Amino acid sequence: MNTTAFKPQSGPGVSGSRTAIASLLFNPFDRRVNANPYPHYERLRTLEPVHWSKLGVWFIGRYDDVRSLLKDRRFHVRDIPALLSTRDKLVETRQISPAQPRNLRHLIAAAEGWLAFQEGTNHKRLRGVYAGALSRSYLELLRPVIRDATRTLLQDKWSYGEMDVMKDLARVLPFRIIAHMLGLPVEMFPLIQSWATLLTRFVVSFTSLEDLASLDRASGEFIAYLRDLIAERQRAPNTDLVSTLCIEREKQNQVLTEQELISVCIFIIVAGLEAVEHFLGNSTLALITHPEQYKLLQENPDILPSAVDELLRFDAPLQLVMRKALEDVEVGGKGIRAGDYVYLALGSANRDPERFDEPDELILERQQNHHVAFGNGHHLCVGAQFARIESQEVLRVLAEMMPNLRLATDRLDWGHSLLARGLVSLPVKFSARG
Repeated sequence: MNTTAFKPQSGPGVSGSRTAIASLLFNPFDRRVNANPYPHYERLRTLEPVHWSKLGVWFIGRYDDVRSLLKDRRFHVRDIPALLSTRDKLVETRQISPAQPRNLRHLIAAAEGWLAFQEGTNHKRLRGVYAGALSRSYLELLRPVIRDATRTLLQDKWSYGEMDVMKDLARVLPFRIIAHMLGLPVEMFPLIQSWATLLTRFVVSFTSLEDLASLDRASGEFIAYLRDLIAERQRAPNTDLVSTLCIEREKQNQVLTEQELISVCIFIIVAGLEAVEHFLGNSTLALITHPEQYKLLQENPDILPSAVDELLRFDAPLQLVMRKALEDVEVGGKGIRAGDYVYLALGSANRDPERFDEPDELILERQQNHHVAFGNGHHLCVGAQFARIESQEVLRVLAEMMPNLRLATDRLDWGHSLLARGLVSLPVKFSARG
């Protein structure tokens, strides 16, 4: 794995004298951290909540600091597509290898409309497009679609009495819902999902992109397919989200270029996959290991809204987000310099005892749960409401159909990602009821 790609570099211009005192108090590259980061977060919050690491970056662990910096306009997301367009500079600064491909135009084009890489007026313009497409009234109409799709997948497993939650539900359902929203043809599902799955690496794993060429090829094929689909919807619109975006584009006097429209469609697909997949896996595991809370949910489905937010707080799919300081800023008595990279530990903030009572306990009826699993400020996840609705309906059906879930393994297999946390597999057993 090439962990140097896009890895912030330390040096006199960045860290100065801090290099001498830097340590590895918190190291997200350690697989033990990914398997169970919460004791490591506690150590970070207790010993040095604003920590300069010898990895050449800051780690921020306390809730108040994380929430504040998420809203602070002096900290920006990193525009990875723009960086890729200046490849020679990246080679000079050792942020990518000279062996990596020169022409990444498809990958750059595919990601240019992703909110994760945008700031300023461009971010505001594109955010308005996403927010308009994913309106609350539209999303509410998806509830029965989500329930039916979930029931179908679980029904297929009833006779077996066992399944792998990741393989049989969490990796299948989110794509089916997104495909329904965008009106994608069933026969194209395998190919589109393969493109989207590959591109999820660009959202949560861009510190280890050793296969930029394969991402670029997938982007080129994805763009070509969506260009034809958009042209078809422009000729004959229907009720799907692609048609809605095309119509809105016309109404707003081409507020989006054609390429941006394609990029928006790609991001809706990509962003709706891995995060929901990890949430469903993490949440199912949390419910299995807290049977009294799972029973409470079965008996009181009305608590689903608070339950989903508590599950997000308890074990969020996105654990870290990165920002770059635009100017010198003091945080927690430490001097963050312009140009420094800062990792905000969302997972740590969500377990901060200064903000949450009994932070390590799963309490599905928890009130005033202002977690930061979706971020905060102007980069608050634009799909947060969609994720909540989808998760509520999936867990509703799971609790109805499989009330006695239990683990079918004594060894959990966690994936290894710098930013995200999710299971590779989650084998379970059950006795179903209708």
